[in-house]
Amino acid sequence: RSSDLLSCAFSFDGQMLASGSVDKNVIIYQANTGNILHTLTQHTRYVTTCAFACNVNLLATGSMDTTVNIWKLAQTVDFEGSHEVDRSDPPISYWTKNEVSDWLSAEGLTELVEIFKLNDIDGKELLNLTKESLMNELHVESLGLRNKVLRKIEKLRRSEE
Repeated sequence: RSSDLLSCAFSFDGQMLASGSVDKNVIIYQANTGNILHTLTQHTRYVTTCAFACNVNLLATGSMDTTVNIWKLAQTVDFEGSHEVDRSDPPISYWTKNEVSDWLSAEGLTELVEIFKLNDIDGKELLNLTKESLMNELHVESLGLRNKVLRKIEKLRRSEE
């Protein structure tokens, strides 16, 4: 994290780590890899506390904005380390560019995070990417990488059906 950390907590099963910071965000990591699973951005002031519930995937976060948010978290990692979309997550077409970046990181495509951010690729844009746009507009030169991205996007589409 680039901002000062104010709070962190492990999930009841040790699979996730949540951190709250002065940047007003809560970042949830896969504990064993450090991959970012979610970035929660609803607080408007410093996030001062994070706590997971026992035996369920609920996370409470508290902030200097005088709010406490309760988050229902899906099981976010399957055995291959891929991000799974839960019905409680926003539809992919509503993802912010930060949520797209989180997904890329969770999918092991960290080399694409900066280029997607620089090009403002949000969920709607992600779902509309083609082999041609990856190559000609985003300059993803590797055919294998382009195909990998498109397969993972297709998997996302199927998960929302």
